[in-house]
Amino acid sequence: MSSAKTHIQSIISAVENLGYTFTDEFFDFDNFPTSGDDEVYRIEAKTGEISGLSGSRVEKKKTFDIWIAFKLAAESNRKQDVYDVLDAKEALEDDIIQAISGIQVKILEDIMSPIKNDYILVKLTGELIYWRDLSA
Repeated sequence: MSSAKTHIQSIISAVENLGYTFTDEFFDFDNFPTSGDDEVYRIEAKTGEISGLSGSRVEKKKTFDIWIAFKLAAESNRKQDVYDVLDAKEALEDDIIQAISGIQVKILEDIMSPIKNDYILVKLTGELIYWRDLSA
């Protein structure tokens, strides 16, 4: 049976296989990290829509946001840092698409912050669409 937990676990595995580490520190575009950690991520998941299909089958749409914090070295080449983060974003998109099999997954958007407090943040938003049998 298809479940959000299974698919989110696959996404987390893809993220961690790229070398990112889970953090419980909250950060977003208004609240940059204060820990000094590099290449850490957090994830949010929410239900977008549930539609009844025939019988006891439903179609579920779940959205997820993956936030990644890139800590920059104080004396680094900022232009190169931006290029490196762009490459990292693309690798993340590709690995998430490849990690999910048997259901539809979309990358809806990704946003990269300007440099602030020696950090660049990335927010990647995706959507999972899958069917679930409620009779089981």
